[in-house]
Amino acid sequence: MEICPERNLNMKKFLFVISLFAVFSCSKHTGLRKIVGNWEIRKSEGGIAGIINYPAGNGNIYTFTSGGNYKFSDKGALQDEGSYTLNPVPGTQNWYLELRSIHHNSVSVDSVSIHGNQLVFLPRYTCCDFPTVFYEKLFN
Repeated sequence: MEICPERNLNMKKFLFVISLFAVFSCSKHTGLRKIVGNWEIRKSEGGIAGIINYPAGNGNIYTFTSGGNYKFSDKGALQDEGSYTLNPVPGTQNWYLELRSIHHNSVSVDSVSIHGNQLVFLPRYTCCDFPTVFYEKLFN
């Protein structure tokens, strides 16, 4: 039985594409699992204000659902909500978090890192006074 070289090449291309799809699908899914839950601010570092520490129970909370929705509340008052996507930043352990607000009719994209029970919003620009903001996961 002779295998057609053209068919063999097409099969290799197909397997390569499926492998890439599996790698990126798993990466995105892993990030979504990590971000789902309630996150309360703990610290803002850098920028004009320097370091600001926030006590537990301050009520400045992001909530991310597995369905791709988020809410942001301050002391129990809803400030913003909408949908989100989380995609890996190539070559890093960070993620692009895209928030699509229905209250402000806007889209913002932040680079974040998620390590254990810490969600870190990285500064948007290195040229300006943007802080790094740390959130801690709440386990209710």
